Amino acid sequence: MASGCGAVFITAAVLLMLGPPAAKGNFLYFKPGQEYQYRFTSDTSMKGIDKFSLAAKVGYTNIGEDEDSQEIYLHVPELSLVAGTGKSSGNVLDDWDMAKWFSFKLSRRGEVTTVYHDPAEDDHKLAMKKGFAGLLASRLHDSHETDLVREHPKGWTYDVKEFGHEGHHDATYVARLDKEGNHVFLKTRSQHPLENARSNYTKVYTHRYTKVYTHRYT
Repeated sequence: MASGCGAVFITAAVLLMLGPPAAKGNFLYFKPGQEYQYRFTSDTSMKGIDKFSLAAKVGYTNIGEDEDSQEIYLHVPELSLVAGTGKSSGNVLDDWDMAKWFSFKLSRRGEVTTVYHDPAEDDHKLAMKKGFAGLLASRLHDSHETDLVREHPKGWTYDVKEFGHEGHHDATYVARLDKEGNHVFLKTRSQHPLENARSNYTKVYTHRYTKVYTHRYT
């Protein structure tokens, strides 16, 4: 990996109750009151600084909803850090409290529109929680939305401007239906909002029959 670049990998398979048909833009829906847990790992290399690795278990719970969005409470039950080639710190939550309130509004298309947090939260912890919220962020549009989407050899495509916790960026989505009627989205950033940083793609996969949702970043 080149100096100054970071790569993030997350793989998860969680049961979701899917919302009404995607024709209404309801791609994502978490069952109220049920925590969905993801395991997250990341490796970051910076010029002149050792490699840093992070591993976490992150829980997401729907604590309220309206017609357009859900409020998701974020819980971090496990967090470990490794600097350089050293041994893992183990769970650092005893020394690094992540228990202060953090929740966010998530639209049925995957947009994070609002965050709620303790105003006294440490800036570094707040940035990490915003990053965990951003793992679910996306802009999902169906093929019938002709004011935005264009035909593509694999299905349909569209370009959007997105704003995450790290700043603005342009993104292109290529979407298709697989043989079982699942929506598969491939997202590519034209550039990373952070100087000298890099991200390759995001794949979001929603299964409308088995109600399994997987999310992978590389």
